[in-house]
Amino acid sequence: MKELVEFFVKNLERKEHIFELFNTVKLVLTIGNNQENCSVFINDGMVSMSPTDMGTSSIRVEIKGNTEAISSLLNGSLKLREGTIRNQLQVVGSFRHTLLLESVFYLAGKSGCEDFLKLSNNN
Repeated sequence: MKELVEFFVKNLERKEHIFELFNTVKLVLTIGNNQENCSVFINDGMVSMSPTDMGTSSIRVEIKGNTEAISSLLNGSLKLREGTIRNQLQVVGSFRHTLLLESVFYLAGKSGCEDFLKLSNNN
């Protein structure tokens, strides 16, 4: 799980045009399955897996699902809302932030999918 999230964050870092979506957002995103949780910190347009000082105004969103659904979400082949409708993913967070993250996952995952799929098949 951690490798999938790390790959997603590295892929996202290469796509500076996506940063406009969360240029003023302070958000802690926790992605996990039954065995492991990983956090992604989005702070004023910067993305990291390392905790940063985000103050008390940061938003928290949690996404849970099986490894296959999480992988599909991160590579852009499964939309976040579609995964929740199908009961493959559970999201705790506002609808506004769910839509924001859905856009980020979709745009970040659409290129680099081949490498991502190889990585997810190894887990």
